[in-house]
Amino acid sequence: MKKYFATLFGARQEIENKLADYLKLTEEMALEMRRGVEALHKQDLDGFSRIFERINEAEHRLDTLRRDVEEEIYRRRLLPDTRSDLLGLPKCVDKIPDRIEALTGELALAAAPYRFEFSKTSRSAG
Repeated sequence: MKKYFATLFGARQEIENKLADYLKLTEEMALEMRRGVEALHKQDLDGFSRIFERINEAEHRLDTLRRDVEEEIYRRRLLPDTRSDLLGLPKCVDKIPDRIEALTGELALAAAPYRFEFSKTSRSAG
C-alpha cells in the first residue's frame, strides 16, 4: 500500500512539473510575441523574422510537451476526477500558444508588403 501511494504521488509530482514547464514556456512564447510586435514597430523585419521562427519552434515544443503530459496522465492510475482535471488544463492552456502562433503568422503576412517596400526604397535611395 505504501508503494502504491508513493507511486501515485510521484506520478502527480511529475505531471505537475511538466505542466509547470508548459506554463513557463507559454509565458516565454508570449514575451517573444511582444518582442516581435516591438520589432515590427521599429521596422526591424529581420529581427521579427527570427522571433517568428522562435515562436514556431516554441509552439512545436509545447505541442510535444502537452502530448507527453497527456500520455503520462493516461499511463498513471489516477482517479477519474483527477485525470479529467489534469487533462482539461493542458487543452485549455494550449489555446494560448496556438493563438500566439496564429497572430504572429498574421503579423508576418501583414509585414510582407512592407518588406518589399523597404527594400525598394533602400535600393532607389542608394
